[in-house]
Amino acid sequence: MKTGLEGFDPLHGLIRFVLIALGALLGYLIAQRLVNDGLNQTYIAILGALITSLVTNRLTNILRERVASIANTLLTMPPQTVLAATIATIMALLISVLLNNVLSNIPGYAWYFQLLITALLEVFLVSVAVLNRDVFTPFAARNPAIERRMPAIAPSIQKLLDTSVIIDGRILEVAQSGFLEGTLIVPGFVLRELQYFADQTDSQKRAKGRRGLEVLEKLRANRTLELVIREFEDTGGGVDDRLVRAAQEIGASVLTNDTGLSRVAGLQGVTCLSLNALAEALKPRFGAGDELTIAVVKEGSQPGQGVGFLEDGTMVVIDDGLALKGRTVRVAVISATQTSLGRMIFGKPKEVL
Repeated sequence: MKTGLEGFDPLHGLIRFVLIALGALLGYLIAQRLVNDGLNQTYIAILGALITSLVTNRLTNILRERVASIANTLLTMPPQTVLAATIATIMALLISVLLNNVLSNIPGYAWYFQLLITALLEVFLVSVAVLNRDVFTPFAARNPAIERRMPAIAPSIQKLLDTSVIIDGRILEVAQSGFLEGTLIVPGFVLRELQYFADQTDSQKRAKGRRGLEVLEKLRANRTLELVIREFEDTGGGVDDRLVRAAQEIGASVLTNDTGLSRVAGLQGVTCLSLNALAEALKPRFGAGDELTIAVVKEGSQPGQGVGFLEDGTMVVIDDGLALKGRTVRVAVISATQTSLGRMIFGKPKEVL
């Protein structure tokens, strides 16, 4: 499978580049005060960039989440607010140009003072304009008829796949049904775990690993989904711990069948989607008085009881059904209950088929 730039996050890369550039600029400004040699100043600027690249990874992740949050807010912002902020920004830039032209004649007035004045004007004027955004409502009124015709734009939804849900394989059917949306992300350490299983001498582990890799190949072939292999920083710990931290880093949910992982992730504020829970929710619900057809396959825990199973694995306990073992019967449902092992249905035979 291709790894390349498929998992590259442009926003993350841009923020990291800006921080490194600022580190280089800060290093250069410090170097101007320490040394006079241009070459040494360049070396110090490069050193500032390298130090910044090493210590700002966490800051980059935080800024990325903030920028993404701001972008989502802007997408849902009322049009009068957008118009007010836009006009205020233009006015701040115009005033800044005029003011800086006047102040540039003052000795010692450097470019960073110009940036500071521009920033202060932007913050002040935009704040005032947004607080009084109702003034711009007549100029930004929406057309209800056009709004009804415009489709809603859903944000990109990212889901991290863990090893269990890939090996399980049911994600293929869910994806083909069209109920799975957004970007599916396979962390590099999950892919390596599948490869590790596929290379084992133990036949069961090898079969699981190869089945998982085959599932990924079929998901990649599904044109309605975007499957991405993405590398994450090695923060130590087990696969589950790294998966939770990766989900926190990019603001994604986790698709899993591991109940323990779901609970741990939930405690840390990460949303987990379980195919087991989905399958349980989709099981047909039977209530008192409903009828179903089932084969009696074994004896129940109580004398005279027979037991059968629906196609989804739901156990059906049939009163006086032991005598009908090996036969197919029509059963009238008496009650249904949810247990720690799954859903159970109790009924009595109505007709032997």
